Amino acid sequence: MIGAGATASLILTLANRPAFAARACNHSTWISWKGELTHPSQEVGSCTGDSPGTWSGNADSLWAPSWGTAFMKTTSFTSTFPGVMANGWSLKSGTNTLAGALAGSIVIQHGNGNNLSVNFPKQAAAALLNINFYGGKYGTNSNAQTTAALVSEVATDLPNNFSTGQSNINSFISKYSALNTA
Repeated sequence: MIGAGATASLILTLANRPAFAARACNHSTWISWKGELTHPSQEVGSCTGDSPGTWSGNADSLWAPSWGTAFMKTTSFTSTFPGVMANGWSLKSGTNTLAGALAGSIVIQHGNGNNLSVNFPKQAAAALLNINFYGGKYGTNSNAQTTAALVSEVATDLPNNFSTGQSNINSFISKYSALNTA
């Protein structure tokens, strides 16, 4: 029989062990969880995504996890998001890579001189990498849960009208910048 003091000590000890503690959702715990899940109760509910700055500083291996698509820093932004090259939209300037998007160097325009915020490519690239890394645990059902859904969302947000596209993209930036904060 264990005394009350010993029982409290045992409970505190078990609660402080990582296997029993709540799982934070960051790169190291997510990689550990993906590789060492021992009980479904350890699964995280949802993940706040990493910011464009965090993704810029991450190693290439984190951009291409074994369970996701092999995105690289040199992956073309416009090939990944073809909607930015349709309906009168085009790449005005910047390095056409996911790394360039995260760095804020890409400017997307409609026609000639109707520019979207550089935060759009930054948040789109960060959301893409977060979905690829965290899967369906990224955010909630109110945001894209697959890379295909995100690519489709971007294409839908960019009709052949600058004012509508700009309004849609401003909403996109608000939604994903609130998620891409870690």
